[in-house]
Amino acid sequence: MYYLSCSILFFLFSVCEQVKSYLQRQWARIISGRASSEDFVFAKEVRLGTYSARGASALPPAAIVATKAMKADPRAEPQYAKQVPYVVVHGEPGAHLVDMIVDPMDLLAIDSPFRLNDIYYIRKQIIPALQRVFGLVGADLNQWFSEMPRPAREAVGKRHSRDPANSHRKRIDYYDLSKHCIICGDLVQTSKHFCLSCSKNEATVAIALAERASKLEKDIQHLAAICCHCGGGDWLIDNGVKCISLACSVFYERRKVQKELKSLSAVSTEAGFYPRCNVEWF
Repeated sequence: MYYLSCSILFFLFSVCEQVKSYLQRQWARIISGRASSEDFVFAKEVRLGTYSARGASALPPAAIVATKAMKADPRAEPQYAKQVPYVVVHGEPGAHLVDMIVDPMDLLAIDSPFRLNDIYYIRKQIIPALQRVFGLVGADLNQWFSEMPRPAREAVGKRHSRDPANSHRKRIDYYDLSKHCIICGDLVQTSKHFCLSCSKNEATVAIALAERASKLEKDIQHLAAICCHCGGGDWLIDNGVKCISLACSVFYERRKVQKELKSLSAVSTEAGFYPRCNVEWF
């Protein structure tokens, strides 16, 4: 009986270690911005006219998004009990949850100043759900998350919109500017795109940027071709793919590649290595 108990404990420990390793890899993907935004979209029914009149802070998140849309366009009023999608983004320091709710299209816009609130999704959504399961064997997922090293976010996607005059500069992600070289990943000064070592070798930097831009252009052309076959028509004549369906995984991937390409293009143009690419064509 003793040996059986030891075997069971050893098995549970082994499984927990594998689960811990897997979860930390997935959390690293979310924090580094490599996870698809599609996996973080909520959708709740909205029944306007049935909520308390205490103010916007008393409304459910989906109703807040619907109300904002109606202020911009009264025709955007959702049908009764219609599901309205929303996401949670980083807000100003000390902001409440109601202040960080936006329409997914605002997050997916090419020039969007918003960034997905990765910490909220991990600590408030993913961990509590899994803790109810793995807590039965003594696992502490909050401790697992605290112990994991924090990965660096993609450097390219954080550079082009950091104008000091930006009206969104008070949000917390304004202070989360990447400090890593976009070529080698080494630490650099906040205002720099490349580290000192890479800056000395302009030919290597130019080749690396051109290769990365070429890959992104191929990716976006492939995704645009998929959208063209799905929706029909000539996307070249129509000046870009018009589909914005939140139910399509290709749409999320296309917008992600568009943002990466535009950011890389802005950095390359600023450095004088590579011409700007008009991502709206795709």
